[in-house]
Amino acid sequence: MNNILWSYTIFNIYKLAEHPTQALVHDSSRLSELWNRRFAHLHYRALPALKQMVLGVSDLPNGHQGVCMGCSLGKNSKHSFPSSDSRSKGILDLVHSNVCGPMTVESLGRFLYFTTFIDDFSRETWIYFLKGKYELFSKLKKFKAQVENSTNRKIKVLRSDNGGEYNLKDFNNFYRSMGIKREFFVPYNPQQNGVVEWKNQSIIESTKALIHDQGIPMFLEAANTIVYVQNRCPHKAVKDKTTEEAFTGVKPNAGHLRIFGCPVYIHVPHEKRSKLDPSGQKGIFIRYSETLKGYQVYVLGHRQIDISREVSFDENVVFMRYHESPAGADVEE
Repeated sequence: MNNILWSYTIFNIYKLAEHPTQALVHDSSRLSELWNRRFAHLHYRALPALKQMVLGVSDLPNGHQGVCMGCSLGKNSKHSFPSSDSRSKGILDLVHSNVCGPMTVESLGRFLYFTTFIDDFSRETWIYFLKGKYELFSKLKKFKAQVENSTNRKIKVLRSDNGGEYNLKDFNNFYRSMGIKREFFVPYNPQQNGVVEWKNQSIIESTKALIHDQGIPMFLEAANTIVYVQNRCPHKAVKDKTTEEAFTGVKPNAGHLRIFGCPVYIHVPHEKRSKLDPSGQKGIFIRYSETLKGYQVYVLGHRQIDISREVSFDENVVFMRYHESPAGADVEE
């Protein structure tokens, strides 16, 4: 974990752009690249449909010539598990779950695993980080309380593998007391739970696209961003709407999305600085905050994460670094 702070000398090279997208809006190709990155490397073919599904997105052209380096490095594989288009009749009628890990690199919070919960009807997804599989039970209870309180509905069925972490005594007592039916798929046949296996593979591949595109080795932080963004993307099992709208009934706003890993400057409140200290700090945007209205920023040199609403994003740096670097020159965009 000591080598998590990588060289980011671009902060000393480029000035902060007053309007990050100003140089991009007049170039349809660059505009598509911008929203491809903001939507965590969503396929270019899916971008034009976003205008009808979310608020705050520009009109995007059909078709895009060239190759995205992040997608090529992170998503260049075949899906092993066919996705299923069949759905339950209502939200929380069936929830899929799985645990993925351990990761080769700890997150900033020293997490090594993540678990996902996927609503079968809407395909809305929740992700929780774990230091060990022993934390799964507490995350399940947290997830259950969160979704049932927000929807006034109850989880009817939980489907997972038959791993030991799902079969502890506390789990079984909890299922019975809450009236949750358990369904398991056959060991060594994960394709039987194709929804969650496909989703986890999608999360991992898209996460690799993010970290390779920006050269930022924060796997779990990127995975959290992936899930947040994918919930605001089209899904073929949910026709003409995002999974977020299918679950909540409200069309989401995507105007606040920004490129993962781009340089930022955050405001430092006067209570936290002296009169001569700078009023801003350099950082890197790493995830969205769902509990507070703001962005989570990794503050360079301090090994800390701050949540702030007053953030200036320098997305132009991403394009200048990519298009002016030798690696970027090798890829036709």
